[in-house]
Amino acid sequence: AIIPNRHWFTDVTEFHLKDQKLYLSPIIDGCTQEIISYNISRHPDLKQVMTMLDDAFEKHPALNGLIFHSDRGWQYQHQA
Repeated sequence: AIIPNRHWFTDVTEFHLKDQKLYLSPIIDGCTQEIISYNISRHPDLKQVMTMLDDAFEKHPALNGLIFHSDRGWQYQHQA
């Protein structure tokens, strides 16, 4: 991507820390590689993804032509 805020990429990654699991859900800009928004949660659920998206669109409210890439996991297939 050559234009900032045109392509965003996301996925949920699981981390094992001692006796618990944590889940990181970031949005990364395809041009700048900047982290636009992220959320860390103990559960990989829809609330985690919606919180991350709400934060991203609060920071960048007027995006035209944005292409949002994900692994199309179940968290990204829910209707808002």
